[in-house]
Amino acid sequence: PWRLTVKEQQPLTDGTDQLTDVFRFVTNGQEQMITSGEMIIEETELTENGTYVVNQHWGESQNEGIKLTVPVEQQKVGDYQGTLSWQLVSAPGNP
Repeated sequence: PWRLTVKEQQPLTDGTDQLTDVFRFVTNGQEQMITSGEMIIEETELTENGTYVVNQHWGESQNEGIKLTVPVEQQKVGDYQGTLSWQLVSAPGNP
C-alpha cells in the first residue's frame, strides 16, 4: 500500500501580509483545511504494475482537488508565495 500526504510548509505571503487558512482539499464534496499537519490525499494498494494518476478526477467540474479560498478581508494585491509539501510513502502496513 502507498499513501500521498500534503501539508502547508509555508503559508502564502507577499513579505508583508500573510494569507492564513486559505488552502483546502476537496474530496467527495467535503472540504478539509490544509494545515501544517500532514493530511492524507490518497491511499491505495495497486495489485499490478502500471500508472496511477492521483489527480485524474480533480478539477472544478468534479469539485475535487486543491482549492484556494481567500476571504474578502484578506484579499490584497501582491506577489504571494508559499509552499505545500507533498510526501509519497510506500510501506507495508500503513495505518
